[in-house]
Amino acid sequence: LICIFLNTVALGVDHHGISDGMVDFLEKTNLILTLIFFSEMVLCILAYGFRQYVSNPFSFFDGLIVAISVLELLITAFAPSIESSSGFSILRSFRLFRVFKMAKKWTSFQILLKTMYTTVLEIRNFAVLLFLFIYVYALIGMQLFANRLHFDATTGMPIHISANGHLNDLVPRSNFDTFVNALVTVFQVLTGENWSTCMFDGWRARGWISVVYFMS
Repeated sequence: LICIFLNTVALGVDHHGISDGMVDFLEKTNLILTLIFFSEMVLCILAYGFRQYVSNPFSFFDGLIVAISVLELLITAFAPSIESSSGFSILRSFRLFRVFKMAKKWTSFQILLKTMYTTVLEIRNFAVLLFLFIYVYALIGMQLFANRLHFDATTGMPIHISANGHLNDLVPRSNFDTFVNALVTVFQVLTGENWSTCMFDGWRARGWISVVYFMS
């Protein structure tokens, strides 16, 4: 637990404009901690056996994080040219998951993670229902407002879909011109983020029917 705490502190110290000396210190700290975690993994495998070690989900996750850390050290040592690439930065970000190593020895943390996992499984039916709701309302929104939320940049009055230069007029960011935009707009309304502006734009373009749509 002390090593995990030190690892968390080392990750928190990293910041923009950090000195070269501090970077070197953090890299050496990461090397020492990785070797400690790797030694722990090897001893656990020797003590419990590989099959029993990987059968435990917490041990398996622990070993996976250690394996990624060792891979990072090997790349740094034998392929330094890759170190500056974006892919290596993603690999380095896996250091953050070391904090979950506490779940292996912290019983209350294990209970919390199991509760979160169970909760995620329970809401999957709700997530499907929510997606269907957004999908249906996006299609209805396209039927009502597609290519109609176009306004004159000077007067703010809606421009009819058959008018000349219709596609060059002012179009609000939240619109229903495409299916993707419709999905994003419906999601925005569900979150309550500036939904009244979306309704007002719809009311300017289509009248009272937009109030029924957005209030439903």
